[in-house]
Amino acid sequence: MVLVLLLLIALTPLGVHAAYDGALTVRLLIGRFRLTLYPPKATEEGKPPPKKREKKEKPKKAKEKKPFPRPNREQIRYSLQVLPPLLKKAVGRTRRRILLAPLRALVVFGGEDPADVAELYGKAQAVLSTVYPALKRLVRVREDAVNLYTDYDSETIFFRGEIGVRIRIGDVAIIGISAAAGLVKWLIGYRRRADKLEKRTIEKKDQQARAA
Repeated sequence: MVLVLLLLIALTPLGVHAAYDGALTVRLLIGRFRLTLYPPKATEEGKPPPKKREKKEKPKKAKEKKPFPRPNREQIRYSLQVLPPLLKKAVGRTRRRILLAPLRALVVFGGEDPADVAELYGKAQAVLSTVYPALKRLVRVREDAVNLYTDYDSETIFFRGEIGVRIRIGDVAIIGISAAAGLVKWLIGYRRRADKLEKRTIEKKDQQARAA
């Protein structure tokens, strides 16, 4: 009975649908059930869910938790180098049992330095042209449209995208075990690069202010 139960769990289809267009929406699909993970569901229209009553305790010095940093150019460069080979190795073990539908993304690269923008765009385009065909050989892809552009008049990177992933729970375990160590290493390096670009921008503005 235990083996049969484990087999049924491993064969259960699992899906995640995420979309970003100024606001993030994430839904989880388990079999025929759908669950909205983000944003949190309100009990009534326009009203947030009620807050739980907190027990009165002596005030403690709480450690400030750093929010997950928004991606900057240094982090994108690092991710383009580390993630593709890591994910290719992990996903290759599932033998095309993963379905991506839809897979849409629009990225517009901008920034203060046109040369830096052009360099980052070139690297992203090179990775896309090599990784995207390989991805289609590893997994099944439907409803796909990935486009990269540059906007030298913009100082920020614009992103809009939508992705749906369908996979069996057993395959999730295979990918997780294969990529766990590499993902931890990537996350550490990603966080270290969180403030580098911001510090450089502040120093550059200070130098310009002093020169003026």
